Amino acid sequence: MGALRQPPFLRYTGGVSRFTWIQTRDGSPTLWNNELGESFRSVKGAFTESWAAFIEPALAHLPASEGPVVVGEFGLGPGTNWVLWSLAFRALQPQRSSRYVVIERDVTSFELGLQEWRQRATELSTFLASRDIALSPEQIAAALESCPHPEIFPSLKQAEQSSARAEIWFHDPFGFDVNPEGYTPETLAQCARLWARQGWGGSYACNRHFRDALESVPGVSTSTVPTGGGGLKRERLEFTWTQP
Repeated sequence: MGALRQPPFLRYTGGVSRFTWIQTRDGSPTLWNNELGESFRSVKGAFTESWAAFIEPALAHLPASEGPVVVGEFGLGPGTNWVLWSLAFRALQPQRSSRYVVIERDVTSFELGLQEWRQRATELSTFLASRDIALSPEQIAAALESCPHPEIFPSLKQAEQSSARAEIWFHDPFGFDVNPEGYTPETLAQCARLWARQGWGGSYACNRHFRDALESVPGVSTSTVPTGGGGLKRERLEFTWTQP
């Protein structure tokens, strides 16, 4: 096996032996996994990718009811999707609550993320302002202290025993090349047991194997959607489901 690839064009910003914080091209941070030679979010723009693939389309597909919104995520990492979702949802839907349920075996990266997001209130405020969401750094700092943390389960089987049934699903494990088991028909069939009767899901991955595996789950329809530029790869994946 050759040496693990490194991102020499990025500025390292500290970390621990397994993980290193790096600055991505849009100025936002993500963690680099030193063991896998892979970043948790795109090196082309961590916040930009999370917003384009998950947060913005999820906000456009909110269930019509006024009750709590249940978001499920397969693969939490440092919690980029969680922090952007929590802040944007609170700003845009102040009268509604959100429950965030996650399948993640190793919470080390999320613990590092919690520390990082508390120090990044200014960057988060600037990014959200570019998406027409006005939250001051002080408001973000206060929100991060009061936002409920994700409910984290180490396996799909354990998550299935909870009462959570997601109306929005972020499918976000490491990429297909690094973690192919995260995209198999068997894994996706297990994920579907955590879905509400109808809902929307998104992923930054959109390869043919993943689409075929998703479409093998009864009631699922998929579509590839442009990411909207910003230096990201060209397409992402959306899917909807109606449980039989």
